[in-house]
Amino acid sequence: METKDIYLSVKAYKHIQRDFKKRLKKSISKELMLNLHKSFNTPYKIFFDSEKKHCNLIYVDKENELLFKVVVHPNYQTKTGVINTILTAGIMDESVFNSKFYEEIAEHGWELNPR
Repeated sequence: METKDIYLSVKAYKHIQRDFKKRLKKSISKELMLNLHKSFNTPYKIFFDSEKKHCNLIYVDKENELLFKVVVHPNYQTKTGVINTILTAGIMDESVFNSKFYEEIAEHGWELNPR
């Protein structure tokens, strides 16, 4: 990634919190959204999604045994420069790890930004 910052737009936040995801019990709580920085610093797993055109990074974390993912588009070009932006987030099932499109690049115990 060209920058260490990861942005969440209002549009992405609304996408994450939309009613459809809530009905399926796939949306993550607002409290969890406020603490995403912890998931980025010490994720449970990180994957590349090789199916997508932009090779999105998928950060997976656990909160009280609940698996959730945060999909980040790295090096997204905006009018003002390059940023890393959150596309979506949601609760996931462990079976998703078996997808042939996901390439694991890190697992629990690895720290993105050790303090």
